[in-house]
Amino acid sequence: RFAWRRPPYEFERKRLPIDILCGSDAIRRALERGVALRALERSWRGDLARWRRARAPVLLY
Repeated sequence: RFAWRRPPYEFERKRLPIDILCGSDAIRRALERGVALRALERSWRGDLARWRRARAPVLLY
């Protein structure tokens, strides 16, 4: 049976490692609710586009 890895992770003893790696518990909670990975990826498109525009001026190549 699948289970998320339990703490500790690195120096963190309370939060789940997946939440640390993802930056919050939002992705884990969405997956636990049954949200499809493709749907999660689609939900990031706007943020990704904004990030790409923001970084474009500082790209060296």
